[in-house]
Amino acid sequence: MPSVRNVYFHRIGSASNTANTELQSMQHGTSACTHLEMRDCMFNDMDIRHLLSVPKRLRTFIYHIGWYKVSNCKISIEAIHEGLNHHKDSLEHVWLDSVSNLLTYFNTGYFTTIPVRMFREFPKLKTLRIQIGFFIGNEHNTEDRTPESRTRRLADVLPPSLEMLHIMDIEHREMAYVTLEHLIMEKDVRFPELKEVKLSTEESRQDWERLIGIEQLAKDNDVQFTVLDDPRLGKLEERKWGMDENIEWLPCGSGANIRPMERVVDLARVR
Repeated sequence: MPSVRNVYFHRIGSASNTANTELQSMQHGTSACTHLEMRDCMFNDMDIRHLLSVPKRLRTFIYHIGWYKVSNCKISIEAIHEGLNHHKDSLEHVWLDSVSNLLTYFNTGYFTTIPVRMFREFPKLKTLRIQIGFFIGNEHNTEDRTPESRTRRLADVLPPSLEMLHIMDIEHREMAYVTLEHLIMEKDVRFPELKEVKLSTEESRQDWERLIGIEQLAKDNDVQFTVLDDPRLGKLEERKWGMDENIEWLPCGSGANIRPMERVVDLARVR
């Protein structure tokens, strides 16, 4: 179906660490797909590289890496990079996430440790939703031995075109806070289009003073800062699709597509 513009995958994964022959038979640049969304999926390096080479020009890419039960294959951030590089001149919206903290994958050996490095060269990228593990990599990564080098990395790899950044993090809150502070302070020089920063966290009450400080820093730099309860908390509802989660499907029946709903945290009332 070369004319299909929007493609959605749910709970699909590579069967092993070897290339899928049917997928490899698809020719590069033969699909008109501009929106590729993969929820709770897991592809090995060869499959994700080839899958991303099939569309001519992606505008939106959403990849939620699933549980290891979806597939026993190993995956790497580097392979995702290489695949997305085919679309660096067209991508406007990217969402990279996982159902578990990425460092959990690092420690189990399912994921390699090389972090994200290449969004700086994506001149049309406007919206980025990403788990911070994609930026900081494995805490034992020898390429970045100091916390300072990791906090600078976010500003170093994002493009000047970025308008909205949503950081999702569960375990590494302090790294997320310092990283966002550095990014916001760089706005006037490096991110003139930045309008909004969001942070998903489950510790808004414990860290409210720190978050209020980030909120004030953002206000001083004309950036809207929003804190959201971590999506693991709250009432379970059928999740929607799309970058803004505004595309609604019929219930899947098995409960496999439900999740807790986020809510905006009023920092002035958290205490």
